[in-house]
Amino acid sequence: MISLLIIIKAILIIGSSIVESNQDTADYISAHLQVKFNIITNIEKVSSFNAEIIFQNNGAMPISKGKWQIYYCSIRVVEPNHFPVYENDTLGIRVSHVSGCLFKLEPTGSFQTIQPNGELVIPLTIQWWAVATTDVMPNWYVVHESSEAKVIQSTAGESLDFVGKFDTPAKWKRYSYDKYNPYAPEERYKKHEASNLPSSKPHRIIPSPLKMDIKDPKKENMTLNPHWQIEYISVVEREARYLQDKLKMHMPLRGLKDRSLAPYTIKLFVDPVAVPGVQTPDDYSLQIDSKQEGILITGRSSSGVFYGVQSLLALVEGGPLPTLNITDSPRYRFRGLMMDVARNFHRKEAILKIIDTMAMYKMNKLHLHLTDDEGWRLEIPSHPYLTKVGSKRCFDVNERSCIFSQLGSGPTTQSSGSGYYSVNEYKEILRYANDRHVEVIPEVDMPGHSHAAIKSQMAWYLDHNATWSNASDYLLSESDDPSKYLSAQLYTDNAINVCFNSIYSLIEDIVTDIYNLHKDIQPLKVFHIGGDEVPNGAWVDSTACQQLISQANLNLTEKKEMRVREYLMEHFIQKVSTIVGKKGLTLAAWEDGLIGPKDPYNISSIATSEVYANAWQNVWEWGAGNRAYKLANAGYKVIMSHATHLYFDHPQEPDPNERGYYWATRFTDTQKTFGFMPDDLYSNIGTERSGVVINRTELCAKSVDSCVALEKPENILGMQGLLFSETIRTEDHLWSMLFPRVLALAERAWHKAPWEDNNNVTLQKQDWNEFSSAARREMNRLDSMGVKYRVPPPGAKIENGKLYINTGFPGLEVNYSFNGGTTWLTYYGNGVQVNMPPGKMRTIFIRTLSADKKRWSRTIEMPGAGTMTTEAPTVIPTTMATAGSPSAVTTKYNLFYTSMTVLLTVIGCYIW
Repeated sequence: MISLLIIIKAILIIGSSIVESNQDTADYISAHLQVKFNIITNIEKVSSFNAEIIFQNNGAMPISKGKWQIYYCSIRVVEPNHFPVYENDTLGIRVSHVSGCLFKLEPTGSFQTIQPNGELVIPLTIQWWAVATTDVMPNWYVVHESSEAKVIQSTAGESLDFVGKFDTPAKWKRYSYDKYNPYAPEERYKKHEASNLPSSKPHRIIPSPLKMDIKDPKKENMTLNPHWQIEYISVVEREARYLQDKLKMHMPLRGLKDRSLAPYTIKLFVDPVAVPGVQTPDDYSLQIDSKQEGILITGRSSSGVFYGVQSLLALVEGGPLPTLNITDSPRYRFRGLMMDVARNFHRKEAILKIIDTMAMYKMNKLHLHLTDDEGWRLEIPSHPYLTKVGSKRCFDVNERSCIFSQLGSGPTTQSSGSGYYSVNEYKEILRYANDRHVEVIPEVDMPGHSHAAIKSQMAWYLDHNATWSNASDYLLSESDDPSKYLSAQLYTDNAINVCFNSIYSLIEDIVTDIYNLHKDIQPLKVFHIGGDEVPNGAWVDSTACQQLISQANLNLTEKKEMRVREYLMEHFIQKVSTIVGKKGLTLAAWEDGLIGPKDPYNISSIATSEVYANAWQNVWEWGAGNRAYKLANAGYKVIMSHATHLYFDHPQEPDPNERGYYWATRFTDTQKTFGFMPDDLYSNIGTERSGVVINRTELCAKSVDSCVALEKPENILGMQGLLFSETIRTEDHLWSMLFPRVLALAERAWHKAPWEDNNNVTLQKQDWNEFSSAARREMNRLDSMGVKYRVPPPGAKIENGKLYINTGFPGLEVNYSFNGGTTWLTYYGNGVQVNMPPGKMRTIFIRTLSADKKRWSRTIEMPGAGTMTTEAPTVIPTTMATAGSPSAVTTKYNLFYTSMTVLLTVIGCYIW
C-alpha cells in the first residue's frame, strides 16, 4: 500500500512536470526565438506580395515539433489561394486564419527541429502589398497546449525592429507603375521652398479670421500683465474664467460696468456682431487698442465670445499686441474631428487634451468612434457584458472573457487593446467638452464592424441561458447562419443579424443609456449608427432573413449578395431611425450606410428630421467621389470626411518609415490638407493611389454622373478630420498623427481662402507660406501642453560645395552632423561648407528639432551620391524575465528529467 502511494505521488509529480514543460516550451520560445519579417517584393503581381518569416533559435535548446502555436496579426490575407488554412509539408508548418487579423502558425508532423543557432525560413504569398513598417504588427505570442501565452520578446514593443528594411523599389512600391519613392533630401528641400519665403503677416493666427485690420503694426508695445482685469456679463462667466486660467496672470474678475474700452481691462459680452453673409452663434469681434490699453470681445452668443478669447490667446502667444479689429464668422457650423478609440483605446486624459486642442482652433464637434470589431469602449449600464467582455482583448480561444487579440495587442489585457470609459469618465468628458463648446457625437457602429458586440452578447447568453427563459433574445447573430462572407478587416462573423427583431430592443437600450448619460450635462443631439462596410454575403442565406427577402421581390438572378445586403441595410436604417427619432435626435451614418449601389436611400423613409452623412470614400479612380454631392442633393446633411485629404491615419510622407495605412492615398501631409477645397470637390482630383496624375476632364467624362453637380449647397454641413487607430497604440502615436495636420483642418473648416474660387496656385503658395509660419508659432503652445506633434524631417541640398537645409515650418531649428550623429551642430541658414577629401564622400546626418528643442524628427542621411532615410536613434529599454533566461529554462527541464528518474526508480523497486 505504501509503495502504491509512492507511485501515485510520483505520477502527480510527473503531471506537474508535464504542465511545467508546456510552460517551459512557451517560455523558451518567447525568450529565444528571434523573429524576422521581410518583404521580398510587391511588384511581381498586382494582387499579392512575397514575404518571408524567419525563425532563428538563439538559445541553447532545440525547438522541436509539438503542440506550440504562434499567434500574430496580418492585416492582409495570408496565402489567399489557400485561405483560411495553408500547409507547407516541406517545412512542416500550418498557417490558419483565426479571426480578423489574427493568424496562427504551428508545426505539423514533418516539422524539422530548429537547432540552437539554426533558423527556419518560411516563404509566404500575402494579399495586396506592404510598403510600410507599420503594416506589420508587434507582440506576436506563443502558447503550448495549456501554458500561459507569452509574447515573443523579439517582436515586443513599439520598435518594430524585427521588420526588415524597405531598401529597394520593389519593397516600397505597391505596383510596377507606382510613382512614389521616399523623398530624397533634395526633393524635400524643393518642396519646402514655398514655406521659407519672408512672412508679411507676423500676426497671422490659426484659423484665419474673416477680417483682420491692424493699425500700424510696427507700434506693438502693449502687453498684458497681472495689473489687468477681466470684466464680463453673467452669461459668459465660464468664458471669463477660462481666459483668466489660460493667461496665468491671476487677473481679477468682476462684473461688466459698461461696454466701452477701459485701460487695463478685457471686457467680454454678448451683442449682435455685423458680419457679411449668414450669421451664426459663433460670430465675434475682437478690438484691441494699444493706445488706450483696452480690449473688447463681443460675441453673438457665448460660443462667439469663447472664439474671440481663443483669437486673443493666439495673438498673445505672438508677442506684443498691436491695435487691431477682428470681425469673424465661421465658414461651416460643423468643424469636427473623429477619434477612433475602438481599434486601440486611448484613455480619458488623452480625450480631454484633444478637446483642449480642438477648442484652441475653434473646432466644435468631437465624433467618438466608440465601438468596432476590435473593442467596445463605453459602459452601457443595461448591457454590462458589452464592456465586461467586449472592452478587453486577450488570449481566450472561446472569447468568453475577452475577444481575440488584434492589431498587435498581445495575449493579455495590459495593452491599448483593452479599456473603456466608465459612466463617470464619459460624463467627465462631456462636462469638459461642454465647457469648451465642443459637442460630443457618440458612434455605435452597427450592423457591420460588430464582432465585439456579438461576442459580448454571446458570452452573456452562455452565462445566463440556464436561468433566463428569454436569454436568446440577447443574441445578435444566428448561430447556424450558413451565410459566408469576409469583411474588409478579415472577419467572418461581424455582421449583426438585422432580421432579428430583438436586436432593435438592444439598440433602443443603448440609445436610451447614452441619452441619459448626456442628459443634464450636454443633451444628446446626434446619434451615429455607423452603417459602413457591411460585407457582401452577410445575411444572404440567413433563415431569419428569408421572409424579409421574399417580401422584397428582389431580382436575385444576379448580384444576389449585393442586392440582399442593400435591401436589408435600408431596412436596418429605417428601424434605427425610428428609435433615434423617438428621442428627438438626429441620425448620423457613414455614407455607405445611406446609399445603395447607385443612389441614396429615399430620405423620406427615414424617421428623423435630419440625417447626417459622413462622405468619406473618394478614391477618385474608384468612381465614388460623387457621393457627397449625391447625398446632399438627396436631402442629407453632408459632413465632408474625404479620405484623400482628411484621413489622418494615413502617412505624412511616401516613406516606409512613416506610420499609417495608405489605402486611399499614399500620403497626406499638412500642406495637402491645407489645400483641400471643400466648395468644389472635383478641384481636389489629383492622382491615383499609384501617383499617376488624373485628368479631371477625362474622369468627369466617363459617365453622366461621374462628377454630379452640387444642387443643394445648403446641405453641406461642414467637414471633419478622421483618425482611425489601427496603427496608433500609444499617446505619442496619436499626437504625431494629429498634429500639425489638425491646424490645416481647422483653417479650412473655419476660413475660406481667396485662392479657392479659381484654384490660384500662386496665391495658395503665398497663403501656405504665411500659414506655415503661424503653425510654427503654434508649436510653442502645443509643446507647453505636452502635445508631441510630428516634427517633420528637413530637406537639404549640396550646391557649390555648401550644404543648405530647410524645413516645412520655418523657424524650427535644424541640426547637422559630420560624424554619424555623435556631435550635432546648429544650422543658421547661410549654408555650411562641406570639406570632402578628394575622391571621397562624407555622409551627413540632418534632423529638425521641435519648437522646445526636446524632440527631433527622423534622421536623414545625405551620402552625397544617392540618399536614404533612417529612423532616429531610439533607446529601447529591455528587461530580462527570470523564467525566460536560459538557466531557468534549463533548470526546469532538469526537474522534468529528475522526476522521470524518480518514477522509474520507484517502479523498479516496486517490481523487485
